[in-house]
Amino acid sequence: MIYPHYPYDEIAETIFFPVYDLITEDVMTHTGMTSGQLVGLGCGGGHFGLTMLKKTTLRGAFVDLNPDAVEATKQRAAGWNLLSRMTATVQDVHHLNFPDGFADLIISRNSMGFWSDQRRAFQEIWRVLAPGGKTYIGSGMGNSTLRKQIEIQMKARDPQWPENRNRSSHSLSTDEYHALLSSLNMPHQIIHTEEKGRWIVLMKPKDEKVVINDE
Repeated sequence: MIYPHYPYDEIAETIFFPVYDLITEDVMTHTGMTSGQLVGLGCGGGHFGLTMLKKTTLRGAFVDLNPDAVEATKQRAAGWNLLSRMTATVQDVHHLNFPDGFADLIISRNSMGFWSDQRRAFQEIWRVLAPGGKTYIGSGMGNSTLRKQIEIQMKARDPQWPENRNRSSHSLSTDEYHALLSSLNMPHQIIHTEEKGRWIVLMKPKDEKVVINDE
């Protein structure tokens, strides 16, 4: 099923579709998370997060700034018989409408470049992450073979891909992410390889106190 009102849905459903199965396996390998509450940031049409739900017993809360993306996620969840285990809402990563300590696992693929304030975004992610929770946030195409296949298909559509997109990205370098997360006292690992892409795994200590905001 392709949701026609969300312009990226056709590409995600066709060209990128094999990526999500591989990346969800990587998420489980690197985080060990297969149950609890998942938050999917910049969910797009929901392929990444909903694939996680198919493979686990996680419950999903998906967010995106684009209302059409949120609607596409809901329709895809219905088609995949996952509607009872998920919600999807329009939200901004810089001001998430979740309580402190809400999420056991927070995931996102290819949304960091849209975050205008990386520091603020990660502060919100850390606030929402539960003690003992982890993230898997970044970008990648599963493996190098898939990446090469996708690059050929995407460049056939747009010879300037991905250069045009990279020029407007707010993403930082890996060293800059290390420095930022260290300054925020967030234990983390950054996986950055040609095979897997780049992924940030935050690891919130189990004994960290959750402070509920009264604002």
